[in-house]
Amino acid sequence: MTTLHSLCFLAALLTGVAACASEAPRAAPADSPVVVETARLAVAASSAAAGAATPPPADLPALPCPSPKFAGFLAVFAERPDLQRRFTRFPLAYAAVEDGPDEPVTVERPVPADSAPEPLFPSAEARARSGLEVEVDSARAERRVASVFKPDTDARIEYTFERQADGCWLLTRYDDQSL
Repeated sequence: MTTLHSLCFLAALLTGVAACASEAPRAAPADSPVVVETARLAVAASSAAAGAATPPPADLPALPCPSPKFAGFLAVFAERPDLQRRFTRFPLAYAAVEDGPDEPVTVERPVPADSAPEPLFPSAEARARSGLEVEVDSARAERRVASVFKPDTDARIEYTFERQADGCWLLTRYDDQSL
């Protein structure tokens, strides 16, 4: 699955409209916000991989940590795109499964702040509308992995958060494991 295809797959899950080339019968409008942002993320990842300079993110206002407890932090993070940008390390480490010559391979690329889509993490309403669920791996005290997935499908994206010195959480990795 190409980077653009995997991101289009996520867009289809979030909007309920098929946006991927393999789902052409019900294509999403080209100007759909999720499709446009998804395409921007794929282009940004490709540009960054090609060595394009990543400008520093615009100054973000100081926002207080939503919660030092991860469950509370994630609940607020999911609902507020402004917090998502503030509590994300850019360039964001992005990984996706793509078609390889013999078998699928994981390709990693950095995504700069000015090319990252909004929202980065689907809201509770978007998840409910799309039938997505969230599981959190709490095995390590300083790291949490929130997996957003659609049951009984291969759609799965893992968001890695790391606890910072101030006790708050920061999104550090987006790993699209969808096949």
